[in-house]
Amino acid sequence: TNRANTSCATAIQEIIDTISDEFKLDDAVISTMLLTKGAIINDLRSTYDVRIDVSRQGGLCKLTGLMVNITRAKDYMMNMDCITENVQVDQSVAPAILGKGGETIKEISASNQVSIDYDRTNIVFTVSGRRNHVLQACSQIRQINDENREVSDTLCLQKPVMMGCIFGSG
Repeated sequence: TNRANTSCATAIQEIIDTISDEFKLDDAVISTMLLTKGAIINDLRSTYDVRIDVSRQGGLCKLTGLMVNITRAKDYMMNMDCITENVQVDQSVAPAILGKGGETIKEISASNQVSIDYDRTNIVFTVSGRRNHVLQACSQIRQINDENREVSDTLCLQKPVMMGCIFGSG
């Protein structure tokens, strides 16, 4: 009976000590946390033993658990070093970057663990995630853009030189 009483007292004390903390997170951090079906959130839940609720609207995060665990989880989230970068591309190259059925952009997103959105109106790819992953994904998008860009050069020649090129010197 003493063991049962101690166990009950511990459980009651844990319920009493459970608190919630709601705070704002940067959009890039939220996008990163929600990648791969919330894998980062699930890892944080098990690592820090906290409940995590994230809302894209308003950029709010709510942690529930013991104060010490909330503090550790919050510190981790606040120091994730996530960024968002925009990559402007040539309109003629956008289909190559997207790929058939979106395959190319999905592959870039998955291999770099980033979120990529495409704004068809402004022809801009928005990449969010951890800094080093975002920079790598942006580099890949720029490389595809550079490799597939239509290049047009205008050659300006004086009329006599141009006529000589066309008809030859003679």
